[in-house]
Amino acid sequence: GRELHSRLGGIAIALFAIFREVSSIQAASIANTSNTKLLLSDMPAALLAAVLALTLIRWFKTKEKRISGYEFLVGGLIGVFILTRLQTMALVPFALILAIIHSYPKFNKILVSFFILLASIGLVITPVLLRNHSITGVFWVDNPASSSGLSRILTTGIEVNGDVISQSSNNPIGKNLQVFQTIFKNNFLEYIYSIADNLSRNLISSILVLPVRLGNHPPFLDFLTFTTPFWSEVYSQPNVFNALVILGNLAVISLGFAQIFKRNPWPVLVILGLYMVYNLSSAVVRLSGWRFILPMDWIIYGFYALGMVEIVGWVYQKVTGLSASSCSAWLAEYPATEATQRKALPTYLIFGLIFLITGAFIPAREHLLPSLLPEYSRQEVCERID
Repeated sequence: GRELHSRLGGIAIALFAIFREVSSIQAASIANTSNTKLLLSDMPAALLAAVLALTLIRWFKTKEKRISGYEFLVGGLIGVFILTRLQTMALVPFALILAIIHSYPKFNKILVSFFILLASIGLVITPVLLRNHSITGVFWVDNPASSSGLSRILTTGIEVNGDVISQSSNNPIGKNLQVFQTIFKNNFLEYIYSIADNLSRNLISSILVLPVRLGNHPPFLDFLTFTTPFWSEVYSQPNVFNALVILGNLAVISLGFAQIFKRNPWPVLVILGLYMVYNLSSAVVRLSGWRFILPMDWIIYGFYALGMVEIVGWVYQKVTGLSASSCSAWLAEYPATEATQRKALPTYLIFGLIFLITGAFIPAREHLLPSLLPEYSRQEVCERID
């Protein structure tokens, strides 16, 4: 918030995130939700997305077209992100495109940025790749068997030649690649429609975080706590009031986006691109909504929060005759000094060590610490359960 708007804007985004999390925890007893009380990757992924967004903003707020060190941080964060969510491998080409945009037309700087980005990503994922290859014989950041269900998701509702898929059934990764190739060759239009459908669903899911059912006339207490899964029937009834609420939400989002875009167009476009690339990374495998967009949907209600700050500030000025910045410039004004100074070398050495430890933690633990649990075969586990 402070990097693009003001400290007050940052506080508003944080409050929206807190309220959203409270709602997720309240709804956990009557619906499938992802929240901080569950051992899921969504919350850590959302935190990583926020740190990555902050780093990208500061990278693109540097005026000089030089190697600033943010390339190293961005690459390392993407590497950690890949270990958390496999789909974020799509952020690698996105980061390379950003390096081109930031350093253009200095070709040598682009090449150096490429090397730093890829080297920092490799610093994180190489220990995991080596460890998994020693176990499975495949260089992959996850258990290849965990990707076996992807081919089923990809082919749902699409006719695919089963003989072509079965040729690589012993290799889940090869099987998925074969499915992609077959779909592109024989079902291209259906697949593109599916991607567009899932992209739209992710965007709608992000907007549905905001209030869109005031026209349903729910009891007031339903806005404070969850008593019934209202979304299982008609989430937002088709009436004029609900339509106006949705249009109002979109207007507030647009206002927040416009205000920060005027000051920092490139950083804002980068953050919007981050959302769209992540959205696309789940849409291409025909997954969308709920926890598949949760790590990035805060970007949408972040724009909304900043728009609300602008509206409240305008109302406050009209009522009192004083601007919010005149009451507290530190809180309400956009900071004049930008925290984009080049960091010292020891800073990047420390981050490099953190990235390396993150990637090497599991293989290091397996080699340095004894296993605390005995290794049971599948048959032994089944017998103990029975």
